[in-house]
Amino acid sequence: MPYISNDPTWWPAIYHNRIMNYFWVVSVTAVVYDWALTFGQEFELVWMRRWSLMTVLYICVRYLGILFSVVQILGNLPFSITDQVSTIIYFTEAWIPVAVNAMLGVIMIVRIHAMYQQSRKILIFLVVVLLASTIASGVMTVIANIDVSGVEQILSGIHLCGVYINADNTRLTDETLIPTTVWEILALFLAAWIVIKHFHEMQQSPTGSTIGDCIMVLIRSHVLYFIV
Repeated sequence: MPYISNDPTWWPAIYHNRIMNYFWVVSVTAVVYDWALTFGQEFELVWMRRWSLMTVLYICVRYLGILFSVVQILGNLPFSITDQVSTIIYFTEAWIPVAVNAMLGVIMIVRIHAMYQQSRKILIFLVVVLLASTIASGVMTVIANIDVSGVEQILSGIHLCGVYINADNTRLTDETLIPTTVWEILALFLAAWIVIKHFHEMQQSPTGSTIGDCIMVLIRSHVLYFIV
């Protein structure tokens, strides 16, 4: 059953929702534009090649990101939607980040493992930390979404996608970012440490090496990753 209100106290929320709509439209436009420009290369270099774990992770992260952006827009369109659709949109928005962060973590493990010259200790350490982070985020997301249900809101004649959620669950939803943040900081520290070590070794050996060149490629991509 939709929630209907003409209370002026909802106007700031309506304004905020409208601003966020502009943001998501720009975001989706940029994502789709990038996908359209690079799909030819993607088809040739990814879809037509032999698939591996990294291939699957790349495709999942890429298209789940596009799906997340589209769902964000659908949830904020000023059209009438059912409570069931609102619930589906909310849970999609809640669980896609958990799945994507886990897959990005696996990709980061492979890259950092390569930067540490395939150290077994580093690999075990990273796997344990990522598992702990992912499980913590998943459990917190489950608890935060207990008894949550979607609802169509009609505020001053504007249709919005909303949810019934108590204050404690809202706080816990925000805290689900903590395990992921801890993992990202750890990955940043390990990447920064090997970068410093690598540059120190380059100063001692001006001629460089093939391994050094490979590490430099990984360093450049890591810098872009952490900036984003």
